[in-house]
Amino acid sequence: MTCQGMKCILIISMLTLLLTTAMTPTPTATPEPCDPETGVGCGPPPPGCDPETGEGCGPPLGCDPETGEGCGPPPPGCDPETGDGCGPPADDCDPETGYACGPVPTYIPADTPFERQYPTTIKAISEPGFLFEYREDIDRIKELGVNTFFIDLSYERGNGDYIIVSPEEYDDPASEEWAAEIIRRAKLAGFAVMLRLQVGIGFGFVEQFDDWDEFKEDSVAVAVHWASLAEELQIEYYMPFMELNKFLMLDLENPQQPGQPRYTFDEAMEMTSEWDSMALPPIREQFSGVLINQLSPLGDILQHPVQGYDIYGFVYAMPDADILDMENDDEVRAKTKFWFEQAEILAQQNDVDWMVVEAFVMRDTFDPWWDVEDPYKTQADIYLVAAEEYIEVKTVPPVGFGIINWSWGDVGIKDTPSEDVLRQFFDTLE
Repeated sequence: MTCQGMKCILIISMLTLLLTTAMTPTPTATPEPCDPETGVGCGPPPPGCDPETGEGCGPPLGCDPETGEGCGPPPPGCDPETGDGCGPPADDCDPETGYACGPVPTYIPADTPFERQYPTTIKAISEPGFLFEYREDIDRIKELGVNTFFIDLSYERGNGDYIIVSPEEYDDPASEEWAAEIIRRAKLAGFAVMLRLQVGIGFGFVEQFDDWDEFKEDSVAVAVHWASLAEELQIEYYMPFMELNKFLMLDLENPQQPGQPRYTFDEAMEMTSEWDSMALPPIREQFSGVLINQLSPLGDILQHPVQGYDIYGFVYAMPDADILDMENDDEVRAKTKFWFEQAEILAQQNDVDWMVVEAFVMRDTFDPWWDVEDPYKTQADIYLVAAEEYIEVKTVPPVGFGIINWSWGDVGIKDTPSEDVLRQFFDTLE
């Protein structure tokens, strides 16, 4: 092909322009620096990354997963204070049990199946509602030898009806659903459960009922209701009314004598027998596990039969009014031996097993009765006496030992010499 004149010049000029344009690089804007907190300037998200939730996006540049420094704001719906909605925080999170997955685990489905598991010897501790907020202690409690959790329910009178008031769900009111959730958590973690019920329990004199017969009927209805739920949840041990005799003696004021209890020990024990006669038959129809009672030894317990239960629960409380005059370990040992002998005789008379259902030694109450230089050591010494005397019971050996508390107040054993004493004691039990 040939070109001539002006036409040829135009064609050559257009080709030159096109070639020049193609060879000249297009100018680009200066990129913004990458902001790890917001993600601005950090380029497109990787495949599988959801920018809204942060799922699948990996940690941002400069993020330290162990401390959280430089990892940016929490994902939407995450509550940094509780860990709720923040996802598994570490590699040691076990989604199956919820261990180490943050303080508020996902609720366990209500239809989760459980089976009863009865330990050879009951080694129990209370306070599960608090423990499940701090699950780093669970393995430590297992290492202590504990195999059973006490889970306590309390009902009080409100607007004429008895309503559940404990355990509370963090900042929310107590509910039966939350109580069942705690039970499921304990079962899922591998513990047997001892459910202990209180109706009308208060501190000091409280007016929780006006008429004994009416109270008896109302409280039995609550106990039978929970017997049904306990069966559904496959709870191992059920205590339908914890320390009813103590409630009748110490929580009800005599209207004719203000400041004095309404009932004597013998009257309270007779009323307790009435309650048992009314409550236990329908409870047995609903619940096929082990029934246990817990009575305070505020009088001559041997004069009153304990019938209809499988286990008699003995309360080992120090200091108690009975030991205020004790001055040395020998007297503590003598009283402990006497108490255990009484429990053994009662079990033999009534053809039931027995256990130390609630042992507690209160550090703050040693003074002014005792001249104690180290209340923590004294607490551990008393637990050691109880452990040694427990092992010496041979005619009707006890079937378990329970501690009232792990970490709360002046009765907690966590990080005290008592923890070591009880660990060694539990190691000697099957």
